[in-house]
Amino acid sequence: MAQCKETAKEFIEDVFSPMVAVLCSAEVETVCQKNGLSFVELIQPFCRLTSEAHIRDPNNVSHPVRNLHIVVHDMNAHLPQNILAKKLLNDVVSNSLPQHSADIMQNNVVTVNNHDLQLDATTPWFEAYRSAFLQIAYPSDHEFLRHYLACIFVVSSSNADPIEQFVKLTHQQSIQQNQQPHKLPKWFMPNILRYYVLVHDVMEQEEAKAETVYQNLKAKYGVLSCHLLHINSRLPASATSGPSDSVNMPNPWSRFIAQKQEMSESAEFESFLRPGDEENDEFPTHVNEGSLQSVSTDVDLALEATEYDSSSSSSQVICHPLGPDSEVLYDPLTSDTDSAVSISSQFTANHAGSKPSADSSGLRCGSRSVPLGVCLTLSDHERLRIFINEFIVKGLISWAEKSIRTLNDQLTTRKGLHRSLFSATKKWFGGSRQTNPAIITNSTNVVYTSDAPEMQMRRLADLAFMFQLYELAYQIYHSAKKDFNNDHAWLHYAGAMEMACLSVFMQDSTNQRQYPLHYMETTITTYLAACKVPHFATRATLLSTEVLKAKGLFAEAAMQFIKMTSEESDLRSALLLEQAAHCFVKMKPPMVRKYAFHMILAGHRFNKSGQKRHALRSYAQALQVYKGRYWSMAEDHINYTIGCQSFNLKQFDVATSALKHLLSANSQQSLPQQTAFLREYLSVFKQLASQAPDDEERELPELPLPIVESNAIKVLCASNAGLIQQDCLGLRIQATGVSFNTTDAENVRFARLEELIVSSISGPPSSSAMSFRPTIQCFTRTSNNTTSPVIAVEEPVTIEVTVINQLKVTLVLRDIRLLWRFTPDECGNAEKAFYSNEQSSNTPKVDKNVILSTPLSEVLLEGSETKQVCISLIIRMMGQLQITGLAYNIGCMSTSGQLLTSAVPDSVSLALGNSSVSAVLPPFSGANSSSLSSPILVSGKVHLEVQGPRLNSTKDERLGKMYGPDKRLNLIITDKMPKLEVFFREFPASLFTGQVCQASVELVNTGHRPLHNVFVATSNPEFLTFSSSPRKPETSEKQADDVGYSSDVIHRHDVTLVTKLDVTSPLDPGSSLVIPMWIRSPDVPGDHVIDFLFYYEPAEAVPHCRHRVLRHTAQLTVHPSLNIRAICGRMVNTGAADQAEDIYRSTNSVFVSLEVENICNVPSAPSLCAVQTLCLSEDWMIKEINSSALKQDVSIGVQECQLFTLKAVKCLHNSDKSSSNALKLSTVSCASDASKTNIPKYISIDFFFRANLGESSKSSRLAPSSFRFVSDLSSANGAESSLAGKLEKSFIFDLNLIIQWQVRRVLI
Repeated sequence: MAQCKETAKEFIEDVFSPMVAVLCSAEVETVCQKNGLSFVELIQPFCRLTSEAHIRDPNNVSHPVRNLHIVVHDMNAHLPQNILAKKLLNDVVSNSLPQHSADIMQNNVVTVNNHDLQLDATTPWFEAYRSAFLQIAYPSDHEFLRHYLACIFVVSSSNADPIEQFVKLTHQQSIQQNQQPHKLPKWFMPNILRYYVLVHDVMEQEEAKAETVYQNLKAKYGVLSCHLLHINSRLPASATSGPSDSVNMPNPWSRFIAQKQEMSESAEFESFLRPGDEENDEFPTHVNEGSLQSVSTDVDLALEATEYDSSSSSSQVICHPLGPDSEVLYDPLTSDTDSAVSISSQFTANHAGSKPSADSSGLRCGSRSVPLGVCLTLSDHERLRIFINEFIVKGLISWAEKSIRTLNDQLTTRKGLHRSLFSATKKWFGGSRQTNPAIITNSTNVVYTSDAPEMQMRRLADLAFMFQLYELAYQIYHSAKKDFNNDHAWLHYAGAMEMACLSVFMQDSTNQRQYPLHYMETTITTYLAACKVPHFATRATLLSTEVLKAKGLFAEAAMQFIKMTSEESDLRSALLLEQAAHCFVKMKPPMVRKYAFHMILAGHRFNKSGQKRHALRSYAQALQVYKGRYWSMAEDHINYTIGCQSFNLKQFDVATSALKHLLSANSQQSLPQQTAFLREYLSVFKQLASQAPDDEERELPELPLPIVESNAIKVLCASNAGLIQQDCLGLRIQATGVSFNTTDAENVRFARLEELIVSSISGPPSSSAMSFRPTIQCFTRTSNNTTSPVIAVEEPVTIEVTVINQLKVTLVLRDIRLLWRFTPDECGNAEKAFYSNEQSSNTPKVDKNVILSTPLSEVLLEGSETKQVCISLIIRMMGQLQITGLAYNIGCMSTSGQLLTSAVPDSVSLALGNSSVSAVLPPFSGANSSSLSSPILVSGKVHLEVQGPRLNSTKDERLGKMYGPDKRLNLIITDKMPKLEVFFREFPASLFTGQVCQASVELVNTGHRPLHNVFVATSNPEFLTFSSSPRKPETSEKQADDVGYSSDVIHRHDVTLVTKLDVTSPLDPGSSLVIPMWIRSPDVPGDHVIDFLFYYEPAEAVPHCRHRVLRHTAQLTVHPSLNIRAICGRMVNTGAADQAEDIYRSTNSVFVSLEVENICNVPSAPSLCAVQTLCLSEDWMIKEINSSALKQDVSIGVQECQLFTLKAVKCLHNSDKSSSNALKLSTVSCASDASKTNIPKYISIDFFFRANLGESSKSSRLAPSSFRFVSDLSSANGAESSLAGKLEKSFIFDLNLIIQWQVRRVLI
């Protein structure tokens, strides 16, 4: 239960305050109207006793009376009829809620069980309903708390005969009080207090006449029953000079009198009168013990109607359900039209901010033209306060003291006689047996007369209670309830028990009695079960819960609130359920989930009663508990209901926010339900977007779908390549470049190649290692994003955005485009102008000369699908470009595969917990007939924001969760630059091991400026060479050795990993250059990857960029070909004529036997044949042993071998011509026509050196196709048999053989 403005005791005292009637003459109302008030309204703010008074009980003991409040009503006023009462209660509840949602939630954050709940500190709507409910209740015959104790007769001194007018008013009151049957208002007893007030307008200057009349009045009615009240009706000088001068005057009437308010929410109220209920809805008009069976259970339903038809109410008079039988609310014989003031207007005067009820008086229905109390001064205020004080102290309390003594004496006498006569009969006939009223279904016909001892006891107890004699009241209530129980007068019994319980609570803390909670429980049960009067049960609940709240018994209070909920009254049930929820959250320990559950129930009943704003507030309160607690189905139900209520209240922003939560990735709803949710969201979002004026440009709203994985955004600074074309010159493959699929491993490999090129150009690695930064062409989450991407003017940049459809519904994205903000360089530093393609009034219009972009027409996202969306931009000015978001139009596909429109069926099943509730979604999207066939598409955007890597170097960075910069979406646009495109012609896809083929590289400048200094680096430099820088033999002269052989001399050289291409002059834009290239396949079969990195520089300096690179990755499949094994041995004695020569040749000649095997394993493998053998050695040359045998064309089939025998002859060095780096080249033909080969010797020699990778040691200069033999050559005649002897006669045999072979007609 939320905190109330009044304490429990103050509330009970105000509920049961003494009631006083006022009967005024017409002249008095005229005088009061000069201040914009009636007489009752004039004295309303002063009806509380400000000083302490005293009253004596029947034992002549004085008791203090503090803060006594009296309720003053016009005697001719009538209570509102049932339909008006219903509307009045609804108006009170709806108008007590602040208009703005920000004012609803007061900053009252309570942390309960890890829940930060923002609760309402107060519930003014409940207090207003409670006060209204108690004030419009009709007086009942079983109690006297709502009966008038006194009547104040008010006559003006301007009347022709004031004394006669007092006589007429007194006679009018006597007739009304004594008429049969009794009419409203009801009076406490026959001898009520009559008080006479003479009102004198000081502006009339007839003070003597007023004083004379007042003296006569005191002589006639007594000094203590009369009062002369002076009222000023003249406007003060400050009021005539200007309204600002009277601002500081106090206005105590503003709290009690409501100004006129337009019924702005009248259209929102729904009628509780169902079709056909008007004729059958008959309410009882009188409640007594003899007619309890006629009391309708629809009393409270009648009190809570939400619409009021003035035409029907004027033609048909419906009596109040708690009113007397056949009572006429307005009697033309005893009152005139002008004086018939509605109590409903007086009720609204007690509740500032509530709407005034309908009434015949124009004063209460229209706006007041005269400010309240404009003529009254502070002295007038004091006189009014004195008047009320004298009336209460000298008149009302004195009368109450005498009446209490008189009633007590009468009861003492009559009750004693009554007990003596009936005590014996009750003993014999069981009259003292206690009966449980809860099991009574039919009431007995017990009717008490007005002067019956039981009713006199009740009258005495009520009078004592109203004047704060709570001990006396308790004694009498407790005694009376026993008599009522014996007589089975259940309504009287319940009323006496209710007041006895309250009397115990209202006593001072010195009272030793425990609060009898069971009394109030029995009272509520009796009202509901036995008496069938839920109106009094509701009153008892409202009083009892305040008491329980004051005692901290929140659990018991919650149970009483819940007990009073029923299907008869939605508004009452909603308010009581809400209060029960507040009780649960205030328990120790708090029961948060029960709080949320009962707030949902309250919101449902608020919705049924037409209180849309209260329903929205209740659901929003409950959402705080269920949100983020894995109650997905309950959370969906709450969010959907909030969306519906907000839409009905035209709060499209709140509705959009609520429906947005239905589209979460954790949604467990089915596909049709998600489709319905998305349709409603799009419809409401479209309504929200249409609220903006047409002539006002605005920024695109944010959309929740699809989800954008911001850190997965990629920025590609190079155009995609890798195209394969066929032209007149053959197969043409474009360099692959960089794509979004490039892996980090590839980036590492190419970064090493780039560093190798930069180091070879700029100097040793030690001097360039500190300043080298690899060129990043694709910025991702794993790249170094501390620097911004650099894009050249007129070159495309592509952004890849990963979008995720978190729903099961197929989404349709149309007109997808990037949102950006561009700042050109030429604007200067002061207040740079910028361009933006977002719709906004403060940005210039976007020109195609700035940025060119083509949006994507349509993208389909299946349910739970992740897709990459790529959009390219071409920037045409230098400056800075910031990518801010992604804009698109979104729709969804229905289950049938069509684009969803507003004609989708509305029936869905919303699963809650373990049950499935079939619900028809209300068509709150507002779709009309014209839009039924049009697809639902809304325009919006999502922000693109990237987060840098987590910093973890220092303690502050680890503890503070700090992140580094990420500038991949902040692009720098530099001047126009050259752009190199590389095309590979006739580049093979598969080769045999060791196979050599010729290709070419075409360099094309597609940029806007010339380029030069083109370098290339590869991951496998031993596999290719460019013909622009051939490694030819140093001399072509034949050098004769000592034995008459000839050879070419080749100088050994190192092979670098970086090759500078032969681009002699800058390559202009649009120009191209073709460079031959030789490729030798690896010696290991399988799939091989060869990386090419082309490096080039602009011929003219360009800011932010010194060089550019182009990547290419080639895939090469290698199949096995030949397997070669070599065997060598010493030449034997040939029997030559020259013995010396024969000994020399046997010592310096070696035979080499080559076994060549075809191990090709491809289908339809071709035959292979050896063509030529090349020898590179410092000391040896090769020649044929048998020329005719070697020059025969012998094909080697699959799994076949061929044996070749060659002779290696050692050369004698000439010290003048030889050097340590010189190698001798000798050639032996292995086929009949060795000239068929088209591979120059220098190409084979270059591949030989590339295989050695420039290593200086001989042991590391061997290519995979070359052979080094350390031969253990024994003596020919085997004279030495020991190992030592063999080693002494051995020698080192070192040579390199290069065997050229062909595949059919393809020479290698």
